[in-house]
Amino acid sequence: MSDSAPTDASDHTAPAVLHINTERTWRGGEQQMMYLASGLHERGVRTGVVAERDTPCSERIRAAGLQCYDLHMRGEWDLCAAREIARIVRNSGYNIVHAHTSHGHSLGALAARIFDGRARMVVHRRVDFHIHPQCCRLGSVKYRLGVDRIIAISNPVKDVLISDGVPADNIEIIPSAVKLSRFEGIKPKPGLRKEIGVPEDAFFIVNVGYLVGHKAHEYLIRAAPRVLEQVPEAYFVIVGSGPRLEELQAEAREAGVEDRIIFAGFRSDVPELLRAADIFALSSWGEGLCSTLLEVMASDLPIVATAAGGVTDVIEDGYNGILVPTRDPEALADGIIEMASSPAMARTMVENGRQVVREKFSAEALVDQTLQLYQRLLADG
Repeated sequence: MSDSAPTDASDHTAPAVLHINTERTWRGGEQQMMYLASGLHERGVRTGVVAERDTPCSERIRAAGLQCYDLHMRGEWDLCAAREIARIVRNSGYNIVHAHTSHGHSLGALAARIFDGRARMVVHRRVDFHIHPQCCRLGSVKYRLGVDRIIAISNPVKDVLISDGVPADNIEIIPSAVKLSRFEGIKPKPGLRKEIGVPEDAFFIVNVGYLVGHKAHEYLIRAAPRVLEQVPEAYFVIVGSGPRLEELQAEAREAGVEDRIIFAGFRSDVPELLRAADIFALSSWGEGLCSTLLEVMASDLPIVATAAGGVTDVIEDGYNGILVPTRDPEALADGIIEMASSPAMARTMVENGRQVVREKFSAEALVDQTLQLYQRLLADG
């Protein structure tokens, strides 16, 4: 697909948006970017995406019919990549650069400020980590210089940015979202449980998340023996790939539950898998919001989750899920046991969750709010 000129080059307030995503894997942030980019495209907003070449991200961008610019980006200070992004901005008439990753933020800022990319700069922040190590505040510089607006996906993410010195009036909260049509009418395919190793009569507890530190899967594994005392038919399925796989497998062996913990790897059939499960259990100690919880609510699956970061913007304890403290396997186990032993309560929480996701976290609302932000930035000159 070739570059195209703006519909009306004289209308500088009409957004033309170039997204930047540097990830080589497909995770929640990439799905959120796709919801936004596709939604803008459907509304007639000229939209392109810079992505690492030959990755799941670039493949899905093209499959969605979006303009994709393949780049090999060698880290966040790759001057060649930044210069190429600036060239794309100038030649194709983009007036908004929207970075969806930390490295994309740095490259976009270089393009816009050093190489005269001539666009307003928007950065999405989806994690509640501090933006610099305690011993060095250099990481916060790029959040103060060259950025017109930072989108925080939850109140805790905004609070961390402010505590790290980012001006509050430069931050806007726009929650992550889910496209409900992806999950409506979905049924688990026949034989799905057998395929992943879960007996048909088992109580199926699922977790979906990249196998990295802040997802804290070890606490779910440590909760398993306590759950099995009360729910002996329980099986735990951890969906996702990542660098901690061998470490977590060893954790399961040490806990004596390796026969009940299934590491299913990356799967493309998550909507069907969620429909096949009985409970979703989140064990993270850090989350910007956890967009997977939105997909779980859209899938009518009860939730037991740790009160990590922006999770509390999504789950109200006792209303649409059970919240437990982070890093506490006993509390996580007790929450799972309570949900498993109270089917009526679980059904009520599922109904409440469906209402919450429809009212507060729709993909349409994400596009609406972001488009309004773009328009304000361009109107301000």
